[in-house]
Amino acid sequence: MKKLIVVVIAGIMAFTISTANYEGNIKENIAIKDFSINERGEYSTIEIEGCNYIHNAGYPMLPYYTKVYKFPAGTKINYVEVKAKNVDSMNINKKIIPAMPPLPLNMHINEY
Repeated sequence: MKKLIVVVIAGIMAFTISTANYEGNIKENIAIKDFSINERGEYSTIEIEGCNYIHNAGYPMLPYYTKVYKFPAGTKINYVEVKAKNVDSMNINKKIIPAMPPLPLNMHINEY
């Protein structure tokens, strides 16, 4: 029984040491190519699949992309570098639709 405990503790220590000394780099390329600009009345919307939207009341609802990485406990992130490549500009005919202010939970919206 004592030998089993010693082996388990040694295994845990070896795993902890190997993960603590890991100095790997993660490099990922994310390309956002497919998007659409749709007109809604006097405003336009930008739609990108898999993106969320900034909802600051009165400001344009712009899409943004998030990516979540999971690391072992105790991981230290030294730096994050993001490089934008092949950025294109384009003109649109209408302003981007502004975000609406938040509604109270007890407020009901009548549909017409």
